Amino acid sequence: MTDVIKDVQKQDPGSAFIELFEIDLPGTNAFFHSGLEADISTLQFRDRTSPGTIREYTALPIEISGIDLQAAGASARPTLRVANVLSTFGDAIGITNEDLLGKKIYRRTTLYKYCYGQSGDANPPIEFPQQMWFIDRIAEKTAIHIEFELASPFDLAGVSLPRRSVVANACSWKYQGSSPEISIANQNGGCTWSTYSRITDTDGTVRTAYFNKKDEEVVSASSTLNTYSSGNAVTKGVYYKVAKSGLTQINTDGTFTTSQSSYDYWQARVSTSNPGTPSDTNANFKRIRVWSDYSASSTYKAYTDPNYNEFVRYDRGSDDDHVRLWKVKTTTQNGSAHKATPNFNDYWELGDQCSKTLKGCASRYKSSFATIDGSVRRNIDEKDQTLPFGGFPGTKTRS
Repeated sequence: MTDVIKDVQKQDPGSAFIELFEIDLPGTNAFFHSGLEADISTLQFRDRTSPGTIREYTALPIEISGIDLQAAGASARPTLRVANVLSTFGDAIGITNEDLLGKKIYRRTTLYKYCYGQSGDANPPIEFPQQMWFIDRIAEKTAIHIEFELASPFDLAGVSLPRRSVVANACSWKYQGSSPEISIANQNGGCTWSTYSRITDTDGTVRTAYFNKKDEEVVSASSTLNTYSSGNAVTKGVYYKVAKSGLTQINTDGTFTTSQSSYDYWQARVSTSNPGTPSDTNANFKRIRVWSDYSASSTYKAYTDPNYNEFVRYDRGSDDDHVRLWKVKTTTQNGSAHKATPNFNDYWELGDQCSKTLKGCASRYKSSFATIDGSVRRNIDEKDQTLPFGGFPGTKTRS
């Protein structure tokens, strides 16, 4: 490129200025040049990406205007005008003008003496910096010419750079991608939540806090789970259970068993003598789920309402030296059956998953613990702790 810059700085470059155009078409490319005065013959120039390949450019009345390079403001939208007499352009490329919309067009500029077959030919080719645009729309179409408006690759709807959008209340980090259990070289993203759902309490004690993909805490089934009856008073932080009937169980063979019973589990948000009926819309209660330790002699149920599929805690052994939370996936599992052991398969899924919302982030990182109902439990009030990277895109919130 240095040679061609030196040439154009002379009073007489000693050669004609050449504009070459390349249109990226399906399965092939079309090559044109704007002509050399009265000479309408073809010329040859080396390929953009494979300089050993020689491309032939066909002369065609074609010009570009509105090229403007600037560091601020909106991107320039140049205009490409092409002769359209007797459909010259459409015939030359073999497709309609409308088919060109969205296609790439490259502009290459050099001096004639650097074209292939001339004395200045070199490999790689000597030329000015290449430019590329997208053909965005047909601005004007007459019997004489057709005019296309071009768009910068950074100025197209639906295209973002560096192709990672920031969306309010939607986390784009890989869940647990930078867990402390992962080596630094293999960490990915900004989510540092532990692979094994461990969190350090304010007194330095390492505790475990599981959450499902709806950000509902999943607690041990061995916890004290008080039976709630209508009209009972509740104590803040205490767990309660309410009988749930009318579930349909999906058996191991895929058949159904109706009228099954289970429980809904809740944690009281407040201490009150009149809490009302526990529900997802009752602000006095927060829904929780329960897990049990996996046993090969037990059966773990799946239902047509997957929210009630059962959770287990299981240590996979040599492949994973810490216990993780698993959930029955599609059908009831007998612990002693083939492939019934929790794993990444068609029968089980990880139980600890994130909703990818600010609520999910806050539920985990703002955890604190207290002695409630005789046991250490996650406190219903989250501590004032900043989320990783300020949250996303930069928010501090409570669940």
